[in-house]
Amino acid sequence: MDLDWGISHFSRSGLKLLARNRIKEAAARGSVAAARASRVAGGWLRRRRRRGSARAGLRLLSLL
Repeated sequence: MDLDWGISHFSRSGLKLLARNRIKEAAARGSVAAARASRVAGGWLRRRRRRGSARAGLRLLSLL
């Protein structure tokens, strides 16, 4: 889409819609990467929990 067409033409709701579409696109594109990252994080958490360090796992989750 042409950005030089002018963002001023968009209403606030239009901007929200555009942002939502961008987020959807990014989510669809990044879903594979996100799934892989969550799987890695899940495995890491399981390993940490086995060692008894649940607090470190919670800290990692809060960063995601």
